[in-house]
Amino acid sequence: MGSERRCVYVTRGWGIHDERWTAALSSSGFAVTDLSIERDELSIAAIRNDLMDSTDPVLAGPIDVTQDLIGIHAPLFGLSWGFDLVNAHERNDDLTWMTDLAGLIVDSRNTRRIALESGIAADRVHTIPWGVDLDTFTTDGPPTDLSAFGVPATSKVVVSLRALEPMYRAEDIVRGFAHLAAQIPDAHLVIGNDGSLRAHLESLVQSLRIEDRVTFIGSLPEQSLPGLLRAAEVYVTASEVDGSSVTLLQAMACGTAVVASDTPGNSEWITPGVCGLLFRVADPVDLAAALGGLLTSPTPESAHRFGSQARKVVKERADWGQNSTQLARILLTHT
Repeated sequence: MGSERRCVYVTRGWGIHDERWTAALSSSGFAVTDLSIERDELSIAAIRNDLMDSTDPVLAGPIDVTQDLIGIHAPLFGLSWGFDLVNAHERNDDLTWMTDLAGLIVDSRNTRRIALESGIAADRVHTIPWGVDLDTFTTDGPPTDLSAFGVPATSKVVVSLRALEPMYRAEDIVRGFAHLAAQIPDAHLVIGNDGSLRAHLESLVQSLRIEDRVTFIGSLPEQSLPGLLRAAEVYVTASEVDGSSVTLLQAMACGTAVVASDTPGNSEWITPGVCGLLFRVADPVDLAAALGGLLTSPTPESAHRFGSQARKVVKERADWGQNSTQLARILLTHT
């Protein structure tokens, strides 16, 4: 495929996931024009006007952005971010507009099911798990020395890396950890990432009197995450909505045992007792029980077995280098 192939990528904000998608398009031979509503201070009307005479395929997401572009002349492909379709489904939104798309990319069985319920033809819905760079997220390499963050060297470390925003339910993680902190005196919770709830969570940690057992480290660059995940006994996510969670898959790729909320997206990747454990959404006590199951005897054997199986699952189904190559075929088949 030559460099004369062109496409347009449209999104609302701009972050690591946008960079991954545009890089995948470029590596597939497309010259990519990327447009961000917030980054470029563009209105949807301005974007529609820019695309008025274009015939190049357009990949747009999340789906509220896709919907705003319905009716353009160019072939329009929706890109679901997982939570967008789940939230739309829970609100009983009318999604029949998706039948006008040239194609739709989803990241899980659950989001595919929701899409098909809109009436869009099955052959226009393509499942691409967001996946992991398996050359970066590996079981090899040194773990991060967390003593630089004040974490005792003898700690059994639990790591959380989701954004500190309501739908990711980090408060459940803090409350669940507080339940087991007294039972497992060497357990330590490391909370990465940032968000609007950070001050609230820091106050909650103080009120629960576990401030010496919880460390907030803020957002870290992607290249720092493999070492951090290898330093953890357990990775935990309490999200109430997910498709294929990238950080969950990154932890699994690093051979870290995982404890996750029992959502359709997470249960697609985690077979309980095989490569991790699930707990009931919005249930800190059940979360604590799952964490306790891995942080107490026989933790070393269980965590190693879970981590080994988790890495195997990711290699088989979430290799981003392989999954992302489907993009070119999708855009060209329906163009």
